[in-house]
Amino acid sequence: MSSHLHLHLGAHKTASTHFQYMLEKIDSQSIPGTLIPSSTTIRKKITHGNRFLMPGYASGIRLYLGSLLSSGSRRMVISEENLIGEAKDFLDCDSLYKNSEKRLEAFSALLPNSQSITVWFFIRSLDSFLPSVYCEFLRHWRYRSFQSVLNGNYLQSWLPVIDTIRSVFSHAHLNIVNYHRYKQVLPGILADMTGISQDSLPDQHKVIRPRLSKFAVKAASLLPNHMPAYLRQRVVDSASQMSRRPGDSQSYAPFDPLLIEQLRDSYKRDIDSIRSTQGVSLLE
Repeated sequence: MSSHLHLHLGAHKTASTHFQYMLEKIDSQSIPGTLIPSSTTIRKKITHGNRFLMPGYASGIRLYLGSLLSSGSRRMVISEENLIGEAKDFLDCDSLYKNSEKRLEAFSALLPNSQSITVWFFIRSLDSFLPSVYCEFLRHWRYRSFQSVLNGNYLQSWLPVIDTIRSVFSHAHLNIVNYHRYKQVLPGILADMTGISQDSLPDQHKVIRPRLSKFAVKAASLLPNHMPAYLRQRVVDSASQMSRRPGDSQSYAPFDPLLIEQLRDSYKRDIDSIRSTQGVSLLE
């Protein structure tokens, strides 16, 4: 009997790291009937170097997923935001997650036929999402200016990305989570995914890496292009930590108040549209 798959696709910078931390804490309690591979294992087996997009890895990944899903567990949870895209996908393009259809179709093809799936996708207002995902880009790749993000076309909608998820996983139930209500809805989400009682949830406390500071973004612009990614990440993170003053986050914030208001209004319209979309549940 195949497990029911709960597939969490991010988005990036919507508390995915904290969410995966919570899943790993739950897995350590060994809930009967629930299988939760660690995000580290999933990345190593499936998404590292985008191997799930390469034909040469397809048979091995298909066997790996098939063995997990036929393990006898009633449910399995996979949380990996890099299935739908990478932070660099937001540069030199005109839409959110420009490669999402190609990536999700490739992953879907690796799952057993007629796999039962519930998809979870967390979204966030772009006034905070875009600067955050840009800072994540700077931690891994050589410097580009913020103007490269979406080619400056910041007024975007999440609806096309959601439509892509619905199209690829047409037989799945799709849950959209409003990131700005994350703390309130998290216990219910974890209970639905894993079968754990909300009264038995582990402590939610975990320090999450904040957005880079203004100084760190400036420092990233001065780093040599040939610097290895692992060293770039260390330098940028250290610059961000050292430049913060107590009580003042000094986070990178490129948008003016008028654009922030426009982006938040656009997000509210997305939320209103999702509420009325048949076959999609909104958790907020």
